[in-house]
Amino acid sequence: MDWKDKFLKLYMSTNEDDVQQAINLKEENIPRHLYRYRSASEAKFVQSELLGQIYMPHISELNDPFDSCALLSNENINYYFVDRGFRQRIETIIGKKIPDDALRRDNLREDILKYALSHIGCADRDIVEKLKKYHDENQKSIEDSNKYFNAIIKRDYRLCCFSESAYNLPMWSHYANNHSGICLQYDTLRFRYNDSLRKRLFPVFYTEKLPDALEIIKNFNFDNLPKTLFERILISKLKDWEYEREWRLILDCRKIISENEKVSDDYWNTGKIEWLAKPSKVYLGVKINQEMKSLIVDICRRLDISVYQMECTEYGLKEVLTK
Repeated sequence: MDWKDKFLKLYMSTNEDDVQQAINLKEENIPRHLYRYRSASEAKFVQSELLGQIYMPHISELNDPFDSCALLSNENINYYFVDRGFRQRIETIIGKKIPDDALRRDNLREDILKYALSHIGCADRDIVEKLKKYHDENQKSIEDSNKYFNAIIKRDYRLCCFSESAYNLPMWSHYANNHSGICLQYDTLRFRYNDSLRKRLFPVFYTEKLPDALEIIKNFNFDNLPKTLFERILISKLKDWEYEREWRLILDCRKIISENEKVSDDYWNTGKIEWLAKPSKVYLGVKINQEMKSLIVDICRRLDISVYQMECTEYGLKEVLTK
């Protein structure tokens, strides 16, 4: 089993020892260096990141509209109900056993209700109307629950994204302003080691479909859900994004304010700036303008950060140390 698969299985446990094992396993496999591609379009932001700050955007600012989003995986509302005891309760109400051949697995609850309504003498037309109302109300409830779950994620969490490589051409194009930006190398051993930062660094899992939070909840005892449920959503992306080879730092905004501290509504609607670590290297894009290059080289010289210029060669991208 791949270490990531083992990590995810342990991390989604309700057993605290399993979760700690997962954290230890992840710690053993964090790459020594991670890379962050930046547009370098504004000097003040470049300077703050070279000094060791990072911007962790609100999830609505991310370029993937489905990032950190739970999606319903089934249009059949019966899929989301745990039916332990439902059939028995209805049988108690009507005082009669419901025969198995009156029920279908994919429409179980409606069939139970249909049989019960027929047993108490409801007309066929009334049964159709009641079952439609039942279906529509429950479908709305399921969709509203999923929307509420996603709203909590967007309100409470912020992300900072890294890649495992500084030579990723699509990343240079998509996140470093078409090669006119920069790529910052970070030594992960220098990350601030506390609950809100280094311990919150996770690999991204690329999947054919995004996690269904309500399905996950259904498979657990509602009173004993894994505390890591939100992180499961936050570290999942569709396979379309697999080329990014991403790790992400996850910030829980609730944990960086004191219990009685009052914050404005804007606190929950904006990105956050955190101190992380000074970059260990800076790679300049092939098309970076001379003015920005000079600024970065000057700042990095004072901060003792190595600067490399990316060049296009017959063998692909190659970095050259800037004097």
